[in-house]
Amino acid sequence: MDSTIDLAEYLFMRRCSQKEIAARVGRSESTVSEWVKRYGWKEKRAGVRISRHEMVAKLLQRIDDLLSEDSSSIDTTELLRITKSIKTLDKEVGLVDYIDCFMAFGQWMTQHAEHAEAIRETMSSRTDFWENFTKAVNIIQDKYITSLTKDGGQR
Repeated sequence: MDSTIDLAEYLFMRRCSQKEIAARVGRSESTVSEWVKRYGWKEKRAGVRISRHEMVAKLLQRIDDLLSEDSSSIDTTELLRITKSIKTLDKEVGLVDYIDCFMAFGQWMTQHAEHAEAIRETMSSRTDFWENFTKAVNIIQDKYITSLTKDGGQR
């Protein structure tokens, strides 16, 4: 993508109208509308606003609501549609998931400074900074993943 499209996407993600975006990037509204469709900006924006975990929770709540109704009037079509949506969400990993993971990892690192010594030791050799840096990151990521498995996957 060129810088004009990047700027247009940035503005779209910040909730600017397509008319305003067109004026600011010097393109027509129809061009901006085409970009929105072609590059899936609406879906991206929705993905930024609500995490996959929150979507699954809302879908599970809807299933609970459906099952709490009179059993003779359960809408099985909707129940199957929601179940399929949950399966799809569980298989997909998107940008928001990566961002959430890195943010949680950063918070965990801040809260677990006791691992700093292991990193300091790994980084002390200045002969191959990048290799040692990579090893240090792997060490701390392993500790993070171990803590997640001990906590049942809770961040």
